[in-house]
Amino acid sequence: MASDTQSKEHVLKKIKAIKQGPRAMRLYMEICAKCGTCSLQCHISTASGEKRLNPAGRSDLIRGLYKKYNTTSGKLLGKLVGAREFTPEELQTWEQELYECTACRRCAQFCPYGIDNSVILRTGRIILNELKMTPKELIRTMEASEKSG
Repeated sequence: MASDTQSKEHVLKKIKAIKQGPRAMRLYMEICAKCGTCSLQCHISTASGEKRLNPAGRSDLIRGLYKKYNTTSGKLLGKLVGAREFTPEELQTWEQELYECTACRRCAQFCPYGIDNSVILRTGRIILNELKMTPKELIRTMEASEKSG
C-alpha cells in the first residue's frame, strides 16, 4: 500500500475526476434525498439492520468527498451539505464497507431518482484496487476463477 500522503493524493485525484465523468455519476453525487427507499429494498441492509449498511450511507463515503472537493456548496458549507474531508485512515472503512455490497442494483431499481449506488461503490472499489487494498479473499477467488475458467 502507498504512503498516507500518496494514498490521499490518489483518492482526491480520482474523486475530483468524477466531475469530468459521465453526467449520470455527477447526478448520483448530487441528488440523493436520503429518503431511505434504497435501504428498505437492500437485502444486506434489511438483514443486518446496521445503519452503516444503508446503500445511500455507504455511498456517502464517496459522495461526501465529491461534495467537499467538487462543489461550491461543499467547499463553503461543508458538513451542512454532507461534504467532508478525506483522511487516509478511512480507507480501512472503505475496504470493509464497499465490499459488503453485493452490487445487485436493487437500490437503483427502487430509488425515486434512479441513483445506482453500486456504480458509486465500484468507483470506490477501483480506487481501493489501485491502492492494492482489494480484500485478499476476493483476489484469491478472482485468481482461481481465471485459472479454472
